Amino acid sequence: MRIAVLTNDYPPISYGGAGRIAKIYSDILEKHGHDIRVWGAEDFFYSLHAHGFFSRFLFHIHDVFAHKKIVKEICEWKPDVLLTHNITGCGYGTPRAIQRMNIPWVHILHDVQLFEPSGKVYAHEYMPTIHRAWRDTWADIRRYAMGKPNGIVSPTSWLLEIHKKYRFFHSIPSKIIPNPISFPEYVCEKKDTRTLLYVGRLDTDKGLDIVYAAWPKLRDSVSSLILIGEGAWKKRFLDLHESNIFAMGTRDSSVVMRYMSQAGVVIIPSRIYENQPTVILEALQAGCHIIGSDVGGIQETLVGCGTVIPAGNIDVFVDACKKVLGTEMSTDERDTLKQVLETHNPEIVVSQLEDFIINLNIFTDPIVH
Repeated sequence: MRIAVLTNDYPPISYGGAGRIAKIYSDILEKHGHDIRVWGAEDFFYSLHAHGFFSRFLFHIHDVFAHKKIVKEICEWKPDVLLTHNITGCGYGTPRAIQRMNIPWVHILHDVQLFEPSGKVYAHEYMPTIHRAWRDTWADIRRYAMGKPNGIVSPTSWLLEIHKKYRFFHSIPSKIIPNPISFPEYVCEKKDTRTLLYVGRLDTDKGLDIVYAAWPKLRDSVSSLILIGEGAWKKRFLDLHESNIFAMGTRDSSVVMRYMSQAGVVIIPSRIYENQPTVILEALQAGCHIIGSDVGGIQETLVGCGTVIPAGNIDVFVDACKKVLGTEMSTDERDTLKQVLETHNPEIVVSQLEDFIINLNIFTDPIVH
């Protein structure tokens, strides 16, 4: 097939989790013999975080409409199918305009950007009624602008269902396909089972306030607390001047995997709904105990691997950490972990996507598979 890919997150311009997943999909599809070409967002999108509220608001209004340049280029390329990932910055009307030129369209969900421009939905948020009204408004605007894809792929049932609550994708063929993982595997002869590792933004929405508040109760049980990432809480942890706290800053995925291969426990104390965090897949591959908040698709992703706790509960977080710190993973836990990882095998995942696309019967000419 000739496949046009439209996404706002794709290396080398961006290295977010969704971008890494999109790149794996493209690479394997190309390996399977498909012709792949990728289109990205407007340049302004990648500096959006540096602008004020009014500029961001105007950008999102402009972004509702189709981006004519992208539509023209993709249609001139004449793909067999359009495959979209996150499309903020690409024009929400763009896929629909391309679809009108008799080009089938399949959309892959990654997060909640369609109905929440910030991408953040708190598990326990302030003034939920106002937030719901805000999201309903954006959902209505973007749903109208997007139209209806020919098919929807979601990594978790949770993510698909929450979109349906905002009236997206009803009566559209859909399939749950876990995200593919393709990370270097590092083998450490002996893990430090008393190491706590966190990877991600060091901000309140990611639960770093919980880790900070829990630290006095965990200090004596932990050999080292390693924080990989940047954010507002980095300085607070450094200001504690504790010899066993290491705030490492941002590191690339190969370095993250080296740290994970040596760590005993990976923590994901998020306060916001997460879909299928890449850090979970990395931690599974590294054979770590995982402690994650029961938000979004985390529990569904773990499938019995690791410990799921209520978001924002300091005492439960402390108890969960103390329970696994210093313990080796059992044989049964390792067997379960391997079974979960197999569902994320890139070859298996991409084959499922290919089968889904072909079985939609959306092509005017037969596709050889």
